[in-house]
Amino acid sequence: MAHDIKNPISVISMSLENLRELYGVDESKQKQFDKVERSIDVIIHQIDDVLNFVREQPLEISKIKFSEIIRELLDSIKISNEIKIIIPKNDIEISCDKNQILICLNNLITNGIQAIRDKGEIQIRVSEQKDNVIIQVQDSGKGVSKENIEKIFEPLFTTKQKGTGLGLSSVVAIIDSHHGKISVTSPPTIFTITLPKTTDKT
Repeated sequence: MAHDIKNPISVISMSLENLRELYGVDESKQKQFDKVERSIDVIIHQIDDVLNFVREQPLEISKIKFSEIIRELLDSIKISNEIKIIIPKNDIEISCDKNQILICLNNLITNGIQAIRDKGEIQIRVSEQKDNVIIQVQDSGKGVSKENIEKIFEPLFTTKQKGTGLGLSSVVAIIDSHHGKISVTSPPTIFTITLPKTTDKT
């Protein structure tokens, strides 16, 4: 199903790249192509939100360095030159389903990028606390109101005009399956994920 949905979008993306090459340095047309590309990214993100929310998969737990997760994460996200991603200098080994945690972090980073309106800083931190690993994602946006924070993890709740309201709900489900917790404080907006150092396969 995911392939059937995403395949036409891939065709559109490839056609867009061909048009970019065809029109070369025509600045006005390149700006239009940028708008189309951003719209494609929104559609893909919305599809991913829905699929991640409805899809139930058994965890594939393995030990992995957090730096490897971050490297794959940054390779998968389009980041403008106006955004600075600050990654942790320290490294910690985590017992988790790498692909599922990538989905979580992708959602949080994407939310951060939207919050700072494609200009600002996003900081990722990782630390150890007794039997847990703590991951934090902080953005330099204006923050989230107290009213919205109380609803932020609820399915279908969104403050975005083009949001599905399922992204953070998927994050909660994934963290729950790892027997972990996620919380948020604002301002500044900081999402904190707490994972046990050892996670059983469920």
